[in-house]
Amino acid sequence: MDFAYVYFMKCQNPFAKKENRHTFALYQREMSRELLSKCFIEKLGEYPLPQVEYDKAGKPFLKHSDLCVSFSHCSDAVACAVSNCEIGIDIETVFSSVPHSCDYFLSQNEKQWAFQHTPSIPYLTMLWSMKEAYGKHLGIGLRYPFSKTNFCFEFDTLYHFDGNYAICKYNPMEGVVLSSWSKILPQFFQVSHF
Repeated sequence: MDFAYVYFMKCQNPFAKKENRHTFALYQREMSRELLSKCFIEKLGEYPLPQVEYDKAGKPFLKHSDLCVSFSHCSDAVACAVSNCEIGIDIETVFSSVPHSCDYFLSQNEKQWAFQHTPSIPYLTMLWSMKEAYGKHLGIGLRYPFSKTNFCFEFDTLYHFDGNYAICKYNPMEGVVLSSWSKILPQFFQVSHF
C-alpha cells in the first residue's frame, strides 16, 4: 500500500542577525534530519537512518533505499516527507506582503483568483508553496516554468494535475502553509506536527 509521512515543526532562529544566515541554514538542515529520524523510528520502525544524498539537480534521495524523501524549510519552520512514491513538499511562512516575484510564479488566472480572496496574502503564499512542491516532486525544483501552470483551488481540498495529487494546508496559528505533491491520494498521507 502506498504511503507518505510528513513531519513539520516550527524552529525559531537562534541566530538572530542576518550575517548568521549560513549557521541558521545548517541548523535547519539538522532539524530536518531530526524529523527524518523521528519518521523512520516512529512510522517505519527502522534504524539506523539511511544516508541522505543529492542528485545533480539537488533532489535528495536515500542511499540504498527504495523510499523517496523531500525536505523544505522557511524562515521559522522545517518539514520532511518520506514516501514509497515520488513526493515533493514545501513549507512557507505566510508572506507579509505581496511579493515582487508574483509575475515569475503566477499565471494571469492565478493573480485574478488570488486577489479575489480577502486577505489575498495566504492565497499567494499557497500558490507559491504548491508550485515549489510540484517542482520538487518533478525533481527540477525552481527551474519549473511556474507561470505556465494554473493551480487555483481552496485550502484543504484535493487537487489533481497531470496524474498527481496535491494537498495544501494553511495553519493560521503557526502562520505557515504546507503543500505536498505525489501520486498518492491524500487520505494515505499522515501529517505530524512537533
